[in-house]
Amino acid sequence: MAVVEAPLQTPDTAADIGQGQPDPRALAVAQEIQSRLPEADGILFGSRATGTWRPRSDIDLALVGISPDTDAMLALKDQARGVAKTEYTDRPPHIQITLIPRTDFEAHRTSFPHIAGQVQFRGLTPTGERLPALPQDNPWPGVQEKLQAVQSHLMRSLRALGAGDPADALFHAQEALEFCLKAALGANRLPFDKHHDLEGFAADLSEVRSEWMEGMLPPAQLLELSKFREQAIYGGRSKKWPSNDPEEIVEAVQRICGELASHILKHLGKSPRDVKYEHWLSNEPLGGMEATPIPARANAKSGSGQGGGQNPGSASDAVAQQPDGHILAGMLLKRAQPVQCGPAQDAHHGGGVSRAHAAVVLANCTSRVRCRPFSTPQWPRTRPGRACASTGRLAM
Repeated sequence: MAVVEAPLQTPDTAADIGQGQPDPRALAVAQEIQSRLPEADGILFGSRATGTWRPRSDIDLALVGISPDTDAMLALKDQARGVAKTEYTDRPPHIQITLIPRTDFEAHRTSFPHIAGQVQFRGLTPTGERLPALPQDNPWPGVQEKLQAVQSHLMRSLRALGAGDPADALFHAQEALEFCLKAALGANRLPFDKHHDLEGFAADLSEVRSEWMEGMLPPAQLLELSKFREQAIYGGRSKKWPSNDPEEIVEAVQRICGELASHILKHLGKSPRDVKYEHWLSNEPLGGMEATPIPARANAKSGSGQGGGQNPGSASDAVAQQPDGHILAGMLLKRAQPVQCGPAQDAHHGGGVSRAHAAVVLANCTSRVRCRPFSTPQWPRTRPGRACASTGRLAM
């Protein structure tokens, strides 16, 4: 392995922003965790490895050779937090630990869009050595993984709108768009940094597609959405909401993701079926999730709360009893026209499925993420007074 150039900084003199060299404090955290897990390969990646970190940048640490496990993740985070407190004199950064089974790492380390490919391409061992250079010539596994994530986050975003939770809806809309932009860049073999800057990802697209995207979500709105995601995860004193209505943003994200997914699949010679989506509503590029209408809010039938808004806890009062016996809490869809299913659904639904079925799919989608409370949004006054934004990961 090639050793990187000597860092310009030491743990005692490290600055709050990257200067083109690895963060020695993050390497010290990686070394300590590696010493406690000799059976794993600890790898520092992301901005702390490339030298492009900012004050609030995470420490991204991959542990190859350990199967994903929630309890193990929490224990590792506790250990890493203790080490970080000794290395950072100020507030230590959040730590993201990614557990990658060794078989998965070996299978996907040449697919840059995949997390294994990102680790291989820009990762450092705890001693500061770069991993061997490998050609990143197999984009599909990473693109497939990200398109699956796009569908999942779009579903959660729509479900959150129907449940009267605009903060959660915006968080998952941002996640869907970020994954889709990364999939588009990966499909075109364009590298990207491990950050969450939607505006930067969009700017890296071809000029035609970048301008097309600006027509639906201009750079200023992308920046607002990226900042909203950051405060959704890490909190802070100022919780500034995007200026546009959440439903408008979610609809724009649906359109953008649908168009980008179509381009990606055509470019790679793949079909929607090749993605192996978890849910299937139609043969559209995202399995129909890009065309599913925005659900009516859960407070559509219940009484008013303060300022005409609704308490999110009253969502269960807005329940629709469907002809097929399904009970949909907060999933009263705007339109009732049928959605054509693909062959896998035809066998169960006689060749078609109503919008009620789309609602059932959304209603049955359970989010397994932790939430952080948000204060009252500034638009419109009838929005819920308390919402939550899901983190989507176990960030410290």
